[in-house]
Amino acid sequence: MADNSKIEWTDATWNIITGCSPVSPGCANCYASRLAGTRLKHHPSRAGLTKEVNGRYVWNGEVCFSLEWLDQPIRWKKPRKVFVCAHGDLFHENVPDDWIDAVFGVMWACLYGRDSEPGHIFQILTKRADRMLEYLSQDRREQWATNAVNYGGGLDPDGLYDQTKYFDGPHPRIWAGVTVENQEMADKRIPLLLATPAAKRFISMEPLIGSVDIVHAFDWPAPGVCIDWVIVGGESGQNARPMHPDWVRTVRDQCAIAHVPFMFKQWGEWCPRSDCVHKFEDGSCLADLDPSCKKWPYVVRLTARGNDGSRLENSCDGDDTYMQKVGKKIAGRLLDGRTWDEVPE
Repeated sequence: MADNSKIEWTDATWNIITGCSPVSPGCANCYASRLAGTRLKHHPSRAGLTKEVNGRYVWNGEVCFSLEWLDQPIRWKKPRKVFVCAHGDLFHENVPDDWIDAVFGVMWACLYGRDSEPGHIFQILTKRADRMLEYLSQDRREQWATNAVNYGGGLDPDGLYDQTKYFDGPHPRIWAGVTVENQEMADKRIPLLLATPAAKRFISMEPLIGSVDIVHAFDWPAPGVCIDWVIVGGESGQNARPMHPDWVRTVRDQCAIAHVPFMFKQWGEWCPRSDCVHKFEDGSCLADLDPSCKKWPYVVRLTARGNDGSRLENSCDGDDTYMQKVGKKIAGRLLDGRTWDEVPE
């Protein structure tokens, strides 16, 4: 649970359900499982949720429902963007429907803020797009209304029940999103997202580990069905994989053509040597560093097709992009000299 989140695209995280299990290549270096297996391993919401595999901590499939945090969004008075289950997956196969019903009930209890002003925006991000589609295609308003009253009934429980039970359409501020790390996952998850009833739909391409063409996502035949937001980010952590700049530019340009808001969250651990403008104390630029520099020794040759894993031995020449591992803070989040912080209206 964290208010004032450092995640660029949200304001707060609501880790009501924690725990997960790897399902695709993007899970390989999961930051949440690493935290759960190290710094947070004794916390009641993380204890016993990971296992050590080849020196890394990975989710073991167990999940935890922290009931004491369930009404946290109701107690937040100022409207926020709330990332739901940042350290888990709301639609994980081991999360029972009644847990999901309780979470949705609380979200419905936050439909309005003070004086009937708009309430929180809830951002749900999943790798289980099939289950999200199945769940949200059901009429579960009875369950949501009952849970809304149980956890946020306040002075007018009957009014809250009716407000939820008889609302026509999806919650106007629940955004449904899927993680897409490569073309295979884009082809698998985006059509399911577009078929999901939701007020807004978004794609998080973090970590982006391969080139992805998503133009088909912007040409969906059903009227009123669209992708409302795309977020792209590189991977962080000790074993992070580099991200080719052209992979990001392709997505950005497709979003621009389709008039879809685009956010570039971060480079992660790696950034292009030639694009880095950060200066060090001695005045040198990252691009001027010798490949043998002991401070920043890790350099790879990356093609638009993928990372060939080779180390840079000579000067940068040819059409390949050379990525330097410098850490998330130094790598920053500039793309072609500027930040990209577009958000849906």
